[in-house]
Amino acid sequence: MFHNYKTFKMKKLEILEEVPMDTVLCENQYLVYNAMMETIEKSYTDKKVQEIRVLELEIAGIASYLTIERNDFVNALKNCLKYFEKPHIEEYEKCTKCLNMINYLNKR
Repeated sequence: MFHNYKTFKMKKLEILEEVPMDTVLCENQYLVYNAMMETIEKSYTDKKVQEIRVLELEIAGIASYLTIERNDFVNALKNCLKYFEKPHIEEYEKCTKCLNMINYLNKR
């Protein structure tokens, strides 16, 4: 159930054949973590938003959504931070954004 859901233009990932969800997420990590960070960034200061849709996944014609509840924003951002810090990624601007959002949310 979506309570106080905020709608943004959502990224969509379409896979034509049936593939396990964990495989899809593993093979598309950059897209997933980037979408998580960007979507949280658009709504983390609005306390009315209790859940966000991060990514639409369509696998073999069946649609589903990656969603995050507000109480999981910090954990999701920590996972994004770990991903963006990896030596082969090194997206330090995104790390800074994640840290700033984590600090903001932890103070609330």
